[in-house]
Amino acid sequence: MSGKKQLPDFKTEKEEQEFWATHSSLDYDMELVAEKFEIDDMAKTQPICIRIEKWLLRDLKEIATEEGFHYQTLMKEGLKRFVNIRKQRQTTAANAAS
Repeated sequence: MSGKKQLPDFKTEKEEQEFWATHSSLDYDMELVAEKFEIDDMAKTQPICIRIEKWLLRDLKEIATEEGFHYQTLMKEGLKRFVNIRKQRQTTAANAAS
């Protein structure tokens, strides 16, 4: 993982959400993040089954291998990032409207 930046130590989940809304995971050592989430969140997770295109799964596996972690972790982190950005946009829009 040479050349990758180390992640800051987030004090709150909100701080981490704000960070990921403005930074790319490609610039950071995500192996450490993946390990942290796998350990910390294992008891809080719900297994699901989804159907995705074969090409998408192949690409996800390739990207995850390049980043040094499992494709399931990549998918989970991508979904979290999407939800966090969406929530942040909704909050921003609600604040602007008031």
